[in-house]
Amino acid sequence: MIAYQNAYMDAIKEILPIVADQRALKSYIREQDIDKAESQLRFSLVFNDLSLLNWVGSNKLGMIWLQSDWFDRQFGVKDTKITTTREKLAELGIDPEGTNIVPAFVFPGGERADAMASELSPFVESGRLLIQPDRNLFYLKEELTEDGSRQWHGINASPFSPLDNWEIVDEKASRPIPIKSNQPLVRDEKQLFDVTIPYLEGVSFGDLAKILEDEGDLISGLRASIKQAISEYGNETDAHSLVNDLVDPKVDAINRKFKLLVNSHAFRVAGACVGTVVLGYTAVATSGISSAIATICGSGGVGLLGREYSSYREKVNVLKEDPYYFLWRCKQLSKRT
Repeated sequence: MIAYQNAYMDAIKEILPIVADQRALKSYIREQDIDKAESQLRFSLVFNDLSLLNWVGSNKLGMIWLQSDWFDRQFGVKDTKITTTREKLAELGIDPEGTNIVPAFVFPGGERADAMASELSPFVESGRLLIQPDRNLFYLKEELTEDGSRQWHGINASPFSPLDNWEIVDEKASRPIPIKSNQPLVRDEKQLFDVTIPYLEGVSFGDLAKILEDEGDLISGLRASIKQAISEYGNETDAHSLVNDLVDPKVDAINRKFKLLVNSHAFRVAGACVGTVVLGYTAVATSGISSAIATICGSGGVGLLGREYSSYREKVNVLKEDPYYFLWRCKQLSKRT
């Protein structure tokens, strides 16, 4: 997590406009228990342009205090502004004239955070995910403790306020952004979540990143197809019925076509039955398709198997034109995990 934290701070000026951009479809997931957020995170990574994950329940935290010289280097200003109302200051017991307030970023830490950051790194690298730190403002409370010292107290700042003008606001009054926190809020998004999450939940984050890399262009068609089905079936139709009556049959149909395709492209060379799917897997493990063919059946089969494999790949590409192919791939990989 330290490496991510350092990279985040180095790129902070580039990150902020992306977070604040209202044109992209984003989700903001704020959760104490990261395990409870995994379903929402999977859904968001698939169906949103950018997911913002704010994990606030880590038992170990990494804190970066932002001093005046940091703002000078980043923005050419001596310090940051802090925006709020007098009522909020009175509620917090802050004297606007006499209280020193220090802004800070608070990142999750510890072994669990390190493991999660590593697992989610493909989504960060592809621009689909930002692990967002908490933005806090710390000040010394006036009241003395029993030993005569004063304690630092932290308050949340809006995650969407400019870095040189931190806003102290109630969470509900934060800058508007499409938010699916804990569960999707908009009705049609909730239905889309309920229909697709059975296919996404069993897939590891590593496999999901690979599927999105390969089949990400299917997402818009999948979303449109499911929303059209929801409209045709009626908005009151429950997700379980949609899965049973619509999604499962479409995914099963793709599976039947794929099995038929595999069987039709299994053939004999030198007395051995060779499946093109096995051929494809062998190609991945060797130096390419020609080496794979030679490995399986010798150099004499290169021309024959090469043509057969090419035909197989063309027919697989036809299957990919069905937007439910994405969910089919998820289902295959969820069986493996």
